Amino acid sequence: MRTLPAGMAAKIASGDLTGAAKATTRVTIQKIQLALHQVDTQVYSSVIFPSSTDPARELPNVKSVHWERAAQNSVGSLTMELFNTKPLPPGTGPDVGDQFDLLGYYTYNRGRTSYSQSNWGHTANEWQDFLVPDRLVRIYQGYGVDYAVVPENDPNLLLMGTFLLDDVTYTADGLITVEGRDVSRLLYEQIMFVPVVPSTHYPLSFEAYHEVPNAPVITSSVGWVRPTYEGSSNGQKNSTTEVQFGHHPNDAFDTSIDPSTGTYWLSRGNDVPNHPSSFEWIQGAMPGVNPLSAVKVAVRGGPYRVFLSIWTDTAKGGAKTGWNGIALIPYQKAEPPGGTGGGLIEKFAKIPYIVSSAVGFGATFNFNFPAVVGVTKIRLTFTNLYDTKHQPGPWRVAVRDFQVAQGTTTSVVTGTHIEGDYGDYSEIVKRLLSYGGFYWPQNGSQPLTNGNTKTYTFPTADPYLSNSARPGRVWGDIQMSGTAGPAALGVEVWDKKPLIDGINYVKDVLGFVFYVDETGGSIFRSPNTFKLGNWLVNAEGVNAARTTSFLNIYDNEIILGLRAKLSSRNMRESVFVANVDGRIGAVATGRIPHPSGFRRVAGWTDQNFATAAECQVMADLITLRQLFTFRQNSLRIPANPAIQVDDQVKIFERTTGDAYFHYVHSISSDWALGTGKWTYDLTTSWLGESPTGGEWAFDSNGLAPETQAYLTALGQI
Repeated sequence: MRTLPAGMAAKIASGDLTGAAKATTRVTIQKIQLALHQVDTQVYSSVIFPSSTDPARELPNVKSVHWERAAQNSVGSLTMELFNTKPLPPGTGPDVGDQFDLLGYYTYNRGRTSYSQSNWGHTANEWQDFLVPDRLVRIYQGYGVDYAVVPENDPNLLLMGTFLLDDVTYTADGLITVEGRDVSRLLYEQIMFVPVVPSTHYPLSFEAYHEVPNAPVITSSVGWVRPTYEGSSNGQKNSTTEVQFGHHPNDAFDTSIDPSTGTYWLSRGNDVPNHPSSFEWIQGAMPGVNPLSAVKVAVRGGPYRVFLSIWTDTAKGGAKTGWNGIALIPYQKAEPPGGTGGGLIEKFAKIPYIVSSAVGFGATFNFNFPAVVGVTKIRLTFTNLYDTKHQPGPWRVAVRDFQVAQGTTTSVVTGTHIEGDYGDYSEIVKRLLSYGGFYWPQNGSQPLTNGNTKTYTFPTADPYLSNSARPGRVWGDIQMSGTAGPAALGVEVWDKKPLIDGINYVKDVLGFVFYVDETGGSIFRSPNTFKLGNWLVNAEGVNAARTTSFLNIYDNEIILGLRAKLSSRNMRESVFVANVDGRIGAVATGRIPHPSGFRRVAGWTDQNFATAAECQVMADLITLRQLFTFRQNSLRIPANPAIQVDDQVKIFERTTGDAYFHYVHSISSDWALGTGKWTYDLTTSWLGESPTGGEWAFDSNGLAPETQAYLTALGQI
């Protein structure tokens, strides 16, 4: 629920939405460049606070605007029509022939061809390349208007949607139709793969923080010797590309390693440091060391992400002939944006690796691992490359030394340590959102249509996403769940799937909702169905707080149409949840408002359910989700920007006997210049009269103790 400006609230309360209080829509469009923010080894992105400083621009001639948003649908949609004509000022003669208007003035390529210049008098104008896909559009709507100020500062309007354009259609009859989705579109189009997931964290997996005993540690390595140079990503051995600016790969294997004067290998250049093609490698032949348990590398520049690969030979006692490893190096032969062809060079880097680590700037680093016999080749592969300033392609790797150990000694440090990479399911969602474009850097700014910028400063940073040097958080409101899975969420859950699949996976585990609000903020929380009240959000869509306020919707005042529908299509008398092999599970009784003795059963199995309690909570939440599909209202009202999805409203309608609280599932907004009308179509679910002491959709006391404990921890009951 949004707090409305006093003037807007008064206009809506008066019921007179004509004249100076007529419904108004203003739209801005902006060229953007996705901003990247490096925090330690993470690389987060922001579309809300782009790296470009081009001002936004107000779109004229808006004919109609339709947008939709739903709590259970992760992406909202936009359809907008504009007139593709610029009227000539009064008293001005025809532009060409009998044309008194500038037809096609807003077409993105107007005046580019010699024919259009000579025959139609077209010239390029300020709208060149503006109305095209991937632009950021913001919709401002309200009652009344002040054209003396920019849309962002108009006191009569509120920001009602933040969208990225998908399609722009120009027609010969002078209309432009634009279609788009809100900024969650990026979560559908970006997959959990490099470079969206930084190479230092690919492939993704998550394991809750847990305490483990300390393992044996290699305390020293002896008999360091250097392999024999065998090849590198610079090209075939002895090729013309092998030497870069006087630096030969052999220089990584000689004894001259002084940081200031020593020789070093320099790789080929790359246009970007972390693209899937930005990998360089150097390889040596083993000098007879067997078994192998330590490799040392000394670098110039950095920090780098380094992958260690070993080749074993069965004939020399190895387990098999070939490269050994836990996963493949995430290299792809592909051209980076704005590249100059370097990414298209096949580097043959996609091989297995046994261990990977970050190596600091100018550091000497030891890879220690359980002894392996039969090793005949060792390869070091680098990404997160360093800007060496060489051209073309400044991003390279420089290696001063490469050695292997002839022997090691180990010791065991008593005690335990903490492993894992998250403490709450919601932190996984924060990470995925920050990869996908929802990162909020401190003092993030947005260009306005008047050439100024608006800065958003958060009160506190999120320690999971930032450090003291680079504070940040997610743009939106993320509710912590207070729980984390006992089982590790492995690579198979996330790898190469859209980011939204990962978010939906966690959403389903928790029974949460996820959507993007009017400001482009990501909302991830338990659905607002358990107790009376709403989340109160200020006009900028941040700093949510709980309130007992709600809106009343009366049939004799503002209801323009209502349909109440009862449906048993999604009702089930029993729901089971279990892990894949059926050893862990739970069953919940369905919540049927009018029991008929049917025996309909539904279920869900997932390999990551680890406890019966976890299964029980999920089974109960599924029955509640089914219940809210039994009675739903569809109603039309004059648009009220205070209403948001995931809100509660109270509806009074005599014919359908409705005098109950309802949960707002979705909002469909329509505004048209021709009619002057602005309406909301709401889809709601019946909740009841009161969650305590009265009729409500469900009795929380009837939930399993595990579910009650979970909802209590969330503050829902």
